[in-house]
Amino acid sequence: MAFGMGKSNAKVYVQSTQGIHFSDVAGEDEAKENLALAQTKLSAGTITQLDLLTAQENVQTAENNLTQLENTIKNLKENFQVLLGWSYNDSPEIGSLTDVDENEIAAMNPDTDLAQAIENNYTLKINERKLENAKNETVKNQLTTAIVNNKKQIGASLSGAYKKVLSAQISLQQAQTKAQLEQTNLSNAALKMAAGMMTKNDYDAQERAAKTSENSVKTAQISLLSAVENYKWAVKGLAVAQ
Repeated sequence: MAFGMGKSNAKVYVQSTQGIHFSDVAGEDEAKENLALAQTKLSAGTITQLDLLTAQENVQTAENNLTQLENTIKNLKENFQVLLGWSYNDSPEIGSLTDVDENEIAAMNPDTDLAQAIENNYTLKINERKLENAKNETVKNQLTTAIVNNKKQIGASLSGAYKKVLSAQISLQQAQTKAQLEQTNLSNAALKMAAGMMTKNDYDAQERAAKTSENSVKTAQISLLSAVENYKWAVKGLAVAQ
């Protein structure tokens, strides 16, 4: 139980993996196709053993990237759980990814929220209690200085959290724009392939690009949701104060 608070009743919202497989991530399928093609060419004597080894290395690199992605998703889930008051190894109910509440972001104002962030801050409360109980003048002076610095740092922390929300919001908008473009390109690619103007490999490459852009949107959504939660918790008392 973090900071003496009860566990949040809120669900942890992360990207659903239902219907999404790591083999869908751009890079692995292409590498495997190239490896199969290289094996065929080697049997026909049109490439060297070195070319085959290069293709095998590309597959291994893609698989390593997927392992890193799995670890990133695992760490992200744990961070969200801790952020919402759970232990990192708890098993709360996992809901699907929610849309970002733009009205909630629009209502954020670090200038007007600062008073509440200062009032709720745990570090500041501890130092103020220490000052109340201090008997030594030197200690009192040190704590008074610390409290002044705490308040300045809380303001800086809240402002920084707000800037991260705005940055994440822009990143999401950019990801959504790119995803729309890639989806349009995919539709055009389907028409070209049907008309015999595009190869299956080129179409598959465009399909992977579209899937990658979709995943980028979901990743950007998670980043924005995380930034929003961080800001809200800063207001509730968890802003860095020293």
